[in-house]
Amino acid sequence: MWPEKLPKERDAGPRPVHTYPPHGHKLVHLNPIWEKSRPTIHPANEVAMRGMLSLVFPVRCAVCRHPTTSGAALCAVCSCRLDQPLEREVEQSIAEHCDGTLVDGIFALWVFEKSGAIQQIHRAIKYGNQPFLGGAIGQLIADEAIRRGWTIDVVVPVPLHRMRRVSRGYNQVGQMAAGAANRLGARYYPNALTRSRATMTQTRLTEYDRAKNVAGVLQPTDHSLSGARVMIIDDVITSGATMTEAAAVARAAGAISVKACAMGFARR
Repeated sequence: MWPEKLPKERDAGPRPVHTYPPHGHKLVHLNPIWEKSRPTIHPANEVAMRGMLSLVFPVRCAVCRHPTTSGAALCAVCSCRLDQPLEREVEQSIAEHCDGTLVDGIFALWVFEKSGAIQQIHRAIKYGNQPFLGGAIGQLIADEAIRRGWTIDVVVPVPLHRMRRVSRGYNQVGQMAAGAANRLGARYYPNALTRSRATMTQTRLTEYDRAKNVAGVLQPTDHSLSGARVMIIDDVITSGATMTEAAAVARAAGAISVKACAMGFARR
């Protein structure tokens, strides 16, 4: 028999506001097996995935903003208008200002000029949160390496200091290296070299100060380059101080040959 009146709920004051997770507890996944087996995307595979996405969301030219074909960073019109270094111009410049014997071959895709199209692309990749452009540039670098007949086992980017990488969110040169490795079918080692200390920007430094600024700043992380034919990638080559420093460290780590390349070459 049901009671005539239900007992009144005791007033316990205002109900507490529950937060998730409760204070003092860690938020965990309900499926730990999925957490352990969660796939990670390799940077080289990310470049390929972005190529497929470009069919639905076309990539626009970094200069004129018109849609490009096959996810290219530049349209055909802007690509033809860009100034390219003269044959062996980069090699001769490195030989004049640095130890050119440390690299077995070097090139840059385009001439880097202040307020020019390449500087515009460089800023978009470096500061505009458009790392996918770096992958597209890396594929163009790989095409030039293939044209020159280079045989590459490992592609290595010039590293950023960890603090700059955290603030920027990615290494723009690493995106280029990943795109190049994917096109070449080579191994991509993003952490083969490390930067032991943060350096000041080299934009306004003299040649002597540039060499002093990067001297001893790069270190190998392990022996993963031993016996490998290495290609080192940077975004812009000016005096060549950073590139030759990276080449010296790669050779000290056991690389049997070192090639070097970049997106832009800043004439002195």
